[in-house]
Amino acid sequence: MRRWLISIVALGVVLALVTFARSRPLDVHAEDILRLEMVPYPEGPPGPTFTREAHPKDDTYTLDLSRIERFIPDPLPNTAWQGLLCRNGGILTVTLLDDKETITYGPCRRPASIDALWEAMIDIANDRR
Repeated sequence: MRRWLISIVALGVVLALVTFARSRPLDVHAEDILRLEMVPYPEGPPGPTFTREAHPKDDTYTLDLSRIERFIPDPLPNTAWQGLLCRNGGILTVTLLDDKETITYGPCRRPASIDALWEAMIDIANDRR
């Protein structure tokens, strides 16, 4: 009986620590971002990309990141656990200025502030804002 109690308490402590760590925002701010890309999962047409990099003027899916900076949560929220049955949706990939480190939100669950950013990206890409 005592082993069961110790195991349950230990599991509770681990779950509390994981929950605490996942609920804290990331130390990433809008000025740290190089590129935001909307990617369908597992497949589908690509969404718009917003970047600080130079891009061809005729590329309608690549837009200037400055157009959506006001919608980027600062600091970025932590990512959400996707669950065991996550099979499809959309992924928002955030590439940082070093062009190596990325943060992914989705495909099934995203923080509310990232959903609002997602909506703004679509609206701006479709010239609705």
